[in-house]
Amino acid sequence: VPALINASGTAWFDDVTVADFEPTQAAVTLMFDDGPANTFTTAKPVMDTYGFKGVSAIITSYTDQDTTYMTSAQIEALYNSGWEITSHSVNHADMTTITPAQAMTELAASKTALAKWDPKHFATPYGAYNAYILGEGAKYYASMRNFEQGSNPQGTFPYDVKVRGITTLTTMADIQNWLAEAQAEKRWV
Repeated sequence: VPALINASGTAWFDDVTVADFEPTQAAVTLMFDDGPANTFTTAKPVMDTYGFKGVSAIITSYTDQDTTYMTSAQIEALYNSGWEITSHSVNHADMTTITPAQAMTELAASKTALAKWDPKHFATPYGAYNAYILGEGAKYYASMRNFEQGSNPQGTFPYDVKVRGITTLTTMADIQNWLAEAQAEKRWV
């Protein structure tokens, strides 16, 4: 089903062989939510030091509002330096508590607002979602990141991407364990 989520029509298969896919390496994505200014002023310089690129999940109504959040020029500079820009909604509303029409607006309008940075993915605010949100999100985005904790094996359902959320309670040992697990199991974290 995940491979056919956006498909329509009829398919015929004469000779199908199914084999386990063996990934060759682990992967790590560093995503920064909400679009705060310190993603550009603090995180980007540190990431640049190590040659890393990140992903910034932008709340579109917060952009260009005050010095707390990034400006369009800062988002442009991130994008031009190789960072990915992802949608994190228009207003950062819990999408399970708003009307279906409002949820569609959060998905569609945020993609439109970020169009020049080619947002392919959506990070649900608060990690809150339901079947309707996933179905509507699939109309606009190639994947959706929620907030269930875990790593992602090769072939993960693209509308249920898991995370390893870092908070003030996360220890360096936690991060080292996550990276070791990803490396040993060839997973994406």
